[in-house]
Formats: sequence, structure tokens, C-alpha cells
Amino acid sequence: QMRVLVDQDAKSREMPTRNAILDALDWLVSGAQSGDSLLFAFAGYGAQHARSKHTDQCESYLVPCDYGDDLPPGFFNDHLVMDSDRDAALGGDAAQKARLYGETMCPPGAEGRQYRLISLLEILDRLQRLPPTVKVTLLLDACHSVVPNVHPQHVAPPMYSPIKRGRVDYSKLRNYIARPRFLYLPTLPVRHTPKTLVTDPPRCRVYALSACQLFEYCSEMPIEGTVQGAFTWGFIKALAANQFRCNVTTTHRVIVNIMKDLKQHFKGIDQTPVAQISQTATMTDVVIE
Repeated sequence: QMRVLVDQDAKSREMPTRNAILDALDWLVSGAQSGDSLLFAFAGYGAQHARSKHTDQCESYLVPCDYGDDLPPGFFNDHLVMDSDRDAALGGDAAQKARLYGETMCPPGAEGRQYRLISLLEILDRLQRLPPTVKVTLLLDACHSVVPNVHPQHVAPPMYSPIKRGRVDYSKLRNYIARPRFLYLPTLPVRHTPKTLVTDPPRCRVYALSACQLFEYCSEMPIEGTVQGAFTWGFIKALAANQFRCNVTTTHRVIVNIMKDLKQHFKGIDQTPVAQISQTATMTDVVIE
């Protein structure tokens, strides 16, 4: 069984809104039984955002298609002007800019509003419902998609200092075949992650494959007649090269080599795929069965 959410051809497909994605996740885990193999794949934007109003510590989020639907018209344009004015006033004081990362600088009408985001911790919370012998492959083709707390001894932190990238000037990338898939979210003084989540390492067998490391961009480009994520394309090629049955180590190694090859041929690709497993899984387990 399969559910597909796509933000194109909306008349015949279910849109990947926040509620629809979380509902699909609930559907995926609700009837799982011992020995089942599950797959959750997300290809789109990932983002960082301050944990709360008075901290510069960030969390990672997947970005649904309706992420800005609760914000007032002109929010992003207004905030770009405010950020530019602030940066000009601060000059080169990077430390001061970092301290101000979580400050309230909302345009009029945005007070109390928030984005519709999905914290990676919300995915982790749903994995807690699964029996130890259920296998779950997470395929996350997005920035900031390294899942926290997958393994108790090799922990990716749920919070981290903000990754300072500035903004992507897409006008300078017109001649690049590969484009970074990066979204800058102005900071809003609200908490986006629910407080009542179970974020312990999962008991089930988790194989989390992420497009890039925390400080990197992931990229998309026209490949084989359509624009797609380089990581997703590499994952499919890795499976096909091994007759669609390969273990975590082999899958990760092949994807890394594909990314290295793409980097040599195309500007704009510089990403290192990340493989994580839970304590009940091994790197020799087959990824998808």
C-alpha cells in the first residue's frame, strides 16, 4: 500500500500540506505489524528555525507546501527589507548578528503567527509506536534533514547553533544546471515544535538516509528529462545497480560516489549524504524489502 502527496497536478493528487503529511505518517505507522517494512520519502525543502523566542538554538524542519499560509500578505518581502536594514546597521559584527538571530522583528500583522512546519522530532515521535522488528527507511532529500536521536550512542543533536549561510541569490545561478534547494525562513518568536513529543531513540529498525550534512546544501537539477533532487536520483540509481536489494552500507557508498561524480561535472553540487541507523538495526541490513 502507498500514499503519494505531490504539490503538482493538485486535481488528481493530494497536496503535501502539514496536516496531510502528518496524517500520512500516522497512516503509515498505525497498522504496522512485526516484520513489516515501511518507507517514508520526502523530497523538498528543509529549514532551520530558532527553538523559541529567547534562544539562538535551532531545530530542523521539513517544509510542507502550505508553510506560509498563516502569515500576512507581503510578510517575506517586508522581512527581507528589515533584515537588510539590520545587517547594514550591524556591519561586520557577526557575533552580534548571531545573538539577534532569535529576536522579534516581525512585520506588522505577523505577531503571534507561525509557519506550518514539521519538526524532525515529530517524525521521531511517531516511530515510537512501532514494534522493534518493524523496519523503517527514511529517505529525506532536503536540507537540515539529519534526524536527531536515532541512535543512543551516535546522536545527532535535536538543537544546534544556527547555520549561517545568508541568502541564495538565484539570479547569479541562472547559468548553473544544478541549483541549491535552500529556503531562508525569517525568525518568528514562537515555538513550532509540540511540547508533548516522545523523542527517545526508537525501538524499531530505522535506516535514515539524508541528502546532506547539516551545514551543506542539497541540490536539484534536470536529470533524464525532469528536474529532481540529486540525492533522490542517486538513491534510485544505487538500488537499481544492486537489483533493488542492497544493504545500508552499499546504498550509502554508491550514493556518495554518485554525488562525487556529479560534483566533478556540475557547479552547485557539494553535498555529502548521511546514513544513520537505530540501535536495533545494522549497516548490513537490506534497505527496502
